[in-house]
Amino acid sequence: MYLSDFELERLLAEDCEYGDITTPLVGFAGRAKCAFVARSEICATSVDLAARICAKFGLEWQSEYKNGDIIAPSGVIGTASGDFGALHTIYKAVQILFEHSTRISTIAHVMVTAAQKVNPKCQVLATRKTFPFAKKLCLRAAVHGGAKIHRIGVFDEILFFKSHLCAFGSLGEFCARVGEMKAQMPEKKLSVECESADDAHTLFAAGVDILQCDKLGHETLREIVAMRDSEFAGAIVLAAGGINEKNAGEFAATGIDGIVTSRMFAGGMSDIGAKFELI
Repeated sequence: MYLSDFELERLLAEDCEYGDITTPLVGFAGRAKCAFVARSEICATSVDLAARICAKFGLEWQSEYKNGDIIAPSGVIGTASGDFGALHTIYKAVQILFEHSTRISTIAHVMVTAAQKVNPKCQVLATRKTFPFAKKLCLRAAVHGGAKIHRIGVFDEILFFKSHLCAFGSLGEFCARVGEMKAQMPEKKLSVECESADDAHTLFAAGVDILQCDKLGHETLREIVAMRDSEFAGAIVLAAGGINEKNAGEFAATGIDGIVTSRMFAGGMSDIGAKFELI
């Protein structure tokens, strides 16, 4: 999930495309440093991006952390040092980068920790519902928090939603075509959104590989997992809808294979301070 130099330059241009009209008025040509401080516990991400941005402006980046590390409250994510003017050109973009991305990675980390504490095989799967124009940043932050990617877009996984199934007339008509559709895409697993235990049995019996159970309660999920284990070994059961940091463990405890969630993309921003001093 590589961000190109062009993408990083566009991030900077959003804030400083026509130059900084304030810093030159200070009339200071010396050196300074800026420490980026986590005001609450966070899971680090974008540390590598901060280093690349600093390098572009001849600034030195120092950090004892790597992406995925946990940083305690008041911990310094990293420090940028060098020319006073150059530092003012980039520091706000870096701060905003940390504020958005570390919130995603931190929520992902909390959910992964809660889920795998009770069910080590349960993966937290980040959906494609990222910020507009920021998919790479969002998904790489989720991965640094320990999540896996559910699907990047409609091109990388077969997933039939209820909106697709309505075109078949009935669930039975859809199931009658499962074998045909799998034959057309032999390298792909076939996933279907499911809303009841009865539908789950019908879909598994038709040869569906993955069920994405939408907004089902814990007991229904346990029933579907038990059905899978006894009759359809090798099939995958995922849960989606309304799962967050507070209840991820409860859902994972049902025995499901994964949690499909966009929660990490809707968590607001981390509180990251930018502390300046002259050097």
